[in-house]
Amino acid sequence: MDDQFSQLIVNRLDRQEKKLDDLTQAITSLARVEERMASGTDRMDGHARDIANLRTRLEELERLRWKVAGAMVLASALGGLSGTFAALEFLPALAGGAA
Repeated sequence: MDDQFSQLIVNRLDRQEKKLDDLTQAITSLARVEERMASGTDRMDGHARDIANLRTRLEELERLRWKVAGAMVLASALGGLSGTFAALEFLPALAGGAA
């Protein structure tokens, strides 16, 4: 009877040890998933910053485009090709020195 009882206890301990091993593996897997998620979040934040920078640059380019369009209108008003060259001389001033 003692052998049966001892074997029962050993079997239970073996099952509990296996369950603890399974829990350890699950926790390790969860930690890896969390690490990947954090890395993904960092990358997403970087992408959001890049998009914001691109949006700002696009807005600046759109403003410059309208200034160039105004210069071309001025050029046509000043008279043809010579007016175009004259308007292009004013382009850096229109663009705030950026051109």
